[in-house]
Amino acid sequence: MLSGTIKDFSSLNRFYSTGATLLWLLDRLDVSDVTHQLKAGKTPAVLLEEHLAPLGDLDELVAGALADHDPENRLAATSATLTELALDEPSMADGTRTLSPITDAELGPPPGASRWLTA
Repeated sequence: MLSGTIKDFSSLNRFYSTGATLLWLLDRLDVSDVTHQLKAGKTPAVLLEEHLAPLGDLDELVAGALADHDPENRLAATSATLTELALDEPSMADGTRTLSPITDAELGPPPGASRWLTA
């Protein structure tokens, strides 16, 4: 259950969670040389896209995954509902809110990424 506002919850968490999840997927898919490619400037999203590209059209792959795993379209409905609710919240960038600093130690490495951080 979310506490606080949607914008408070997702302002930084969305970016960290997305990156951590992509790194976890790259690890699970056994993508080679991730550390080198990240250091060369590629993003986790680009690495995943490059890995999936030989499987076919990405839009068709996503449509197939949604049809298989979300046939009632709950993900899109929930996203639309949360978007509508967030529109009525104060802006994160209007100067009325401050974010607490988060240290790298508090964040820790994403699951499965420890082998990349030591390479």
